[in-house]
Amino acid sequence: MNILLMLGPVMFSTDGTAFDAISRQWEFSWPTQQLAGCSPQPQYTGPGEQTLTITGTVLPGRYGSESTVDMIAALARLGYPLPLVAGTGEVLGCWSIRSVAKNGSLYAANGAPRKVEFTLSLVYYGLTPDAELNRKIYDKVGALPEMVLDVFT
Repeated sequence: MNILLMLGPVMFSTDGTAFDAISRQWEFSWPTQQLAGCSPQPQYTGPGEQTLTITGTVLPGRYGSESTVDMIAALARLGYPLPLVAGTGEVLGCWSIRSVAKNGSLYAANGAPRKVEFTLSLVYYGLTPDAELNRKIYDKVGALPEMVLDVFT
Protein backbone atom coordinates (compact mmCIF):
# COMPACT_ATOMS: atom_id res chain seq x y z
CA MET A 1 0.00 0.00 0.00
CA ASN A 2 1.38 3.40 -0.98
CA ILE A 3 0.33 6.05 1.51
CA LEU A 4 -0.08 9.48 -0.06
CA LEU A 5 -1.37 11.40 2.96
CA MET A 6 -2.81 10.83 6.43
CA LEU A 7 -5.32 13.15 8.08
CA GLY A 8 -5.66 11.82 11.62
CA PRO A 9 -6.85 8.22 11.19
CA VAL A 10 -7.84 8.73 7.53
CA MET A 11 -5.40 7.28 5.04
CA PHE A 12 -5.25 8.41 1.42
CA SER A 13 -3.44 5.81 -0.70
CA THR A 14 -2.90 4.86 -4.32
CA ASP A 15 -4.91 1.65 -3.98
CA GLY A 16 -7.71 3.01 -1.79
CA THR A 17 -9.12 6.47 -1.26
CA ALA A 18 -6.85 8.74 -3.27
CA PHE A 19 -7.01 12.40 -4.15
CA ASP A 20 -6.86 14.09 -7.53
CA ALA A 21 -5.44 17.44 -6.47
CA ILE A 22 -4.30 19.45 -3.48
CA SER A 23 -4.16 23.22 -3.47
CA ARG A 24 -2.63 25.28 -0.68
CA GLN A 25 -3.14 28.96 -0.05
CA TRP A 26 -1.34 31.33 2.31
CA GLU A 27 -2.85 34.70 3.22
CA PHE A 28 -0.99 37.69 4.62
CA SER A 29 -2.50 40.66 6.40
CA TRP A 30 -1.88 44.10 4.87
CA PRO A 31 -4.50 46.51 6.29
CA THR A 32 -4.46 50.02 4.86
CA GLN A 33 -3.40 52.80 7.21
CA GLN A 34 -4.66 56.35 6.70
CA LEU A 35 -1.84 58.89 6.81
CA ALA A 36 -2.29 62.65 7.18
CA GLY A 37 -1.53 64.41 3.92
CA CYS A 38 -0.52 61.20 2.10
CA SER A 39 -2.11 58.37 0.25
CA PRO A 40 -3.18 55.45 2.44
CA GLN A 41 -0.43 52.86 2.80
CA PRO A 42 -0.67 49.14 3.49
CA GLN A 43 1.11 47.89 6.60
CA TYR A 44 2.10 44.26 7.06
CA THR A 45 0.67 42.96 10.34
CA GLY A 46 1.49 39.27 10.02
CA PRO A 47 0.42 36.02 8.46
CA GLY A 48 -3.22 35.24 7.90
CA GLU A 49 -4.99 31.93 7.34
CA GLN A 50 -3.42 29.00 5.58
CA THR A 51 -5.89 26.74 3.80
CA LEU A 52 -5.68 23.42 2.03
CA THR A 53 -8.23 22.05 -0.44
CA ILE A 54 -8.16 18.35 -1.30
CA THR A 55 -10.27 17.01 -4.16
CA GLY A 56 -10.63 13.39 -5.11
CA THR A 57 -12.70 10.65 -6.63
CA VAL A 58 -13.73 7.35 -5.06
CA LEU A 59 -15.00 4.44 -7.14
CA PRO A 60 -16.71 2.24 -4.51
CA GLY A 61 -15.99 -1.43 -5.07
CA ARG A 62 -12.85 -0.64 -7.08
CA TYR A 63 -10.86 2.18 -5.46
CA GLY A 64 -11.71 3.54 -2.06
CA SER A 65 -14.95 3.68 -0.17
CA GLU A 66 -17.76 6.20 0.09
CA SER A 67 -17.68 5.60 3.86
CA THR A 68 -14.22 7.23 4.03
CA VAL A 69 -15.75 10.55 3.02
CA ASP A 70 -18.52 10.06 5.59
CA MET A 71 -15.88 9.29 8.24
CA ILE A 72 -14.07 12.57 7.43
CA ALA A 73 -17.35 14.45 7.92
CA ALA A 74 -17.86 12.66 11.25
CA LEU A 75 -14.33 13.66 12.33
CA ALA A 76 -15.12 17.28 11.40
CA ARG A 77 -18.16 17.22 13.70
CA LEU A 78 -15.87 16.42 16.65
CA GLY A 79 -14.40 19.91 16.35
CA TYR A 80 -10.73 19.05 16.90
CA PRO A 81 -7.73 19.69 14.67
CA LEU A 82 -6.13 16.57 13.21
CA PRO A 83 -2.49 15.85 12.38
CA LEU A 84 -1.65 15.83 8.67
CA VAL A 85 1.35 13.80 7.52
CA ALA A 86 2.48 13.36 3.91
CA GLY A 87 3.42 9.92 2.61
CA THR A 88 6.99 11.22 2.37
CA GLY A 89 7.00 11.56 6.15
CA GLU A 90 6.76 15.36 6.06
CA VAL A 91 4.76 16.64 9.04
CA LEU A 92 2.33 19.28 7.79
CA GLY A 93 1.05 20.18 11.26
CA CYS A 94 -2.49 20.05 12.59
CA TRP A 95 -5.46 21.08 10.47
CA SER A 96 -9.13 21.70 11.20
CA ILE A 97 -11.70 20.42 8.74
CA ARG A 98 -13.69 23.43 7.61
CA SER A 99 -15.98 21.68 5.12
CA VAL A 100 -16.63 18.36 3.36
CA ALA A 101 -18.52 18.07 0.08
CA LYS A 102 -19.56 14.77 -1.52
CA ASN A 103 -21.16 14.28 -4.93
CA GLY A 104 -22.35 10.87 -6.09
CA SER A 105 -23.00 9.85 -9.70
CA LEU A 106 -23.28 6.85 -12.02
CA TYR A 107 -25.81 5.15 -9.76
CA ALA A 108 -26.22 1.37 -9.74
CA ALA A 109 -29.62 -0.35 -9.84
CA ASN A 110 -29.66 -0.52 -6.01
CA GLY A 111 -29.21 3.27 -5.73
CA ALA A 112 -25.56 3.19 -4.66
CA PRO A 113 -23.24 5.61 -6.43
CA ARG A 114 -20.47 4.01 -8.48
CA LYS A 115 -18.54 7.29 -8.51
CA VAL A 116 -18.15 9.68 -5.58
CA GLU A 117 -16.29 12.96 -5.94
CA PHE A 118 -15.25 14.80 -2.77
CA THR A 119 -13.75 18.11 -1.72
CA LEU A 120 -12.22 18.77 1.70
CA SER A 121 -11.42 22.25 2.92
CA LEU A 122 -8.92 22.46 5.78
CA VAL A 123 -7.56 25.40 7.76
CA TYR A 124 -4.17 25.32 9.48
CA TYR A 125 -4.35 25.04 13.27
CA GLY A 126 -0.67 24.89 14.20
CA LEU A 127 2.37 22.66 14.19
CA THR A 128 1.29 20.50 17.13
CA PRO A 129 -1.61 20.68 19.56
CA ASP A 130 -0.88 20.92 23.27
CA ALA A 131 -0.98 17.84 25.49
CA GLU A 132 -4.58 18.46 26.65
CA LEU A 133 -5.84 18.79 23.08
CA ASN A 134 -3.88 15.64 22.13
CA ARG A 135 -5.71 13.75 24.89
CA LYS A 136 -9.11 15.00 23.69
CA ILE A 137 -8.33 14.03 20.09
CA TYR A 138 -7.19 10.53 21.10
CA ASP A 139 -10.22 10.07 23.39
CA LYS A 140 -12.65 11.00 20.61
CA VAL A 141 -10.89 9.59 17.56
CA GLY A 142 -9.41 6.51 19.18
CA ALA A 143 -6.09 4.95 18.39
CA LEU A 144 -4.27 6.83 15.68
CA PRO A 145 -1.85 5.00 13.41
CA GLU A 146 1.64 4.54 14.91
CA MET A 147 3.19 6.80 12.27
CA VAL A 148 1.04 9.69 13.46
CA LEU A 149 1.47 8.92 17.16
CA ASP A 150 5.26 8.90 16.80
CA VAL A 151 5.20 12.37 15.30
CA PHE A 152 2.70 14.02 17.64
CA THR A 153 3.47 12.55 21.06
